[in-house]
Amino acid sequence: MFGKLKQAIVSPTALFFGIAITLSLPAFLKYPGTDQGVFLYTAERLLHGDLLYRDVWDHKGPVLYLFEILALLVGRSSYWGVGIISFFITFFLLLAHYTLLKKYVSRSVACLGTLGVGCLLGYWLRGGNVPSFYALFLESFLLLLACNSFTKKTFFAAGVLQGLLFFIKPTFVGMGTAILVYWAYLLRKDIPKLISAYGWSLAGFVSIAAPIVGYFFYHHSLGLFFDTYLIFNFSHATTSLDEAVDSTSLLARWVAFAHHIFLSPILLTSFLGWLGVVYVFLKKRLLESIRPLTFLAIILFPIEVFLSNFTLYKPFYHYQITVILPILLIATIAIVASRITIPHELIKRYAFLPITIIAIIFLALGIPRIRTHVQTIFSEQQPLREIVDYIKSNSNPDDSILVWGSKATLNFMSARKAPSRYSYMSPIFFIPHVHAKNMMLEFTEDVTEKRPKLIIDAMPGGMYSLERGAGLEACEQSNARCSLKNFYIFVSDNYTQTTSIGNFVIYVRKTL
Repeated sequence: MFGKLKQAIVSPTALFFGIAITLSLPAFLKYPGTDQGVFLYTAERLLHGDLLYRDVWDHKGPVLYLFEILALLVGRSSYWGVGIISFFITFFLLLAHYTLLKKYVSRSVACLGTLGVGCLLGYWLRGGNVPSFYALFLESFLLLLACNSFTKKTFFAAGVLQGLLFFIKPTFVGMGTAILVYWAYLLRKDIPKLISAYGWSLAGFVSIAAPIVGYFFYHHSLGLFFDTYLIFNFSHATTSLDEAVDSTSLLARWVAFAHHIFLSPILLTSFLGWLGVVYVFLKKRLLESIRPLTFLAIILFPIEVFLSNFTLYKPFYHYQITVILPILLIATIAIVASRITIPHELIKRYAFLPITIIAIIFLALGIPRIRTHVQTIFSEQQPLREIVDYIKSNSNPDDSILVWGSKATLNFMSARKAPSRYSYMSPIFFIPHVHAKNMMLEFTEDVTEKRPKLIIDAMPGGMYSLERGAGLEACEQSNARCSLKNFYIFVSDNYTQTTSIGNFVIYVRKTL
């Protein structure tokens, strides 16, 4: 019996199970974070029959909301569903990585490499339920498919996965691009096979794109879909949240980008490892069996680093999640190139337990940034609970509630609809783009027409005050935001500040 128990403990599956549980724990909190709240509120509105972009607005892709809707259905409209989905995605993601590595290296190295994936994911994930997390899951299986066989089914499935990735976020094309180059490298002497690979892959992509485009065309919202998902997202990627930086200066933006890369110890170390892998590849100092995978890693790393930092204006940690795969490949190839062998028996008998303990500690507590983030998540739970209780007690389910800021979490948890399709303010307030003025005018019209029962200032200090004087003064300092002038006047004339809960300031509609 003890022998069977020991075998279960040292099993990679058991290890991945433990890592998946650890990484999924923040997703089991009752009140989701800022971005997660936006995603869940949007998904909830879609379940109630609203149309994405037309009735409820976000600039993320429609496939993301398939994950969010699934989580709501599993959790019965609670945040628990996100935790359950996160657990299964993390577990199968790690299993896919392990399966891929075991094909090229020993089981021991594959196990250590997958453990490293868990550590990096814990460092960058910060609570989960972000687009790049779902992208990493799909990319893992895309990579596994591309490296295992060259059949029509494989090519078609790869196209399907790339289609899903593209319609989560248009910058999630790194893996697909690298694999197209990878196929060209492997099939360079078999042009008909290469053409077949590209053709079937395109067919797979179209099988995803066609229903999505057809859906918005049927609802007379195709132009709105393209305008939001492509035009807005790429204008979003060429602007800066920091108004002190000239967002039109490419030189300034790329200096900031390089500064971020070289201050990130993980990215910098991986860059140095990438240079080493390029060197051994060019010098042909690798086993022939691992050269194709090495070529893929060399192509993939710079593409993913560029695309994951494409917005440049602010290096959010979860943007880096898709870089985990090339980092994993680089680390594995470096081990093979260095002729380092780690006997499985050594790990099983002596090193497995301490390595597992260290990994769990790292994942649970991490370095100070992770710990600070987790503490922030828990510290927000109490005021969020109080403000949600206040909203429920002082409004009816049919009342609309305006959350001034980006805390659509409050709309989701209180089951109160926002008065405008713009449920969070940051896209129209912070990001200058071609339709910013029209978005502000539409937002003002919606609020003045719907007259929300409560207004919750959920971002004090981050946005201009709702007071007439401060708001109008801010408008005069920014021509783009003058479009909100009537909004500030409307709030000042029709609402009065009553109380505050934590950092949330509450405004109640005046009685006539």
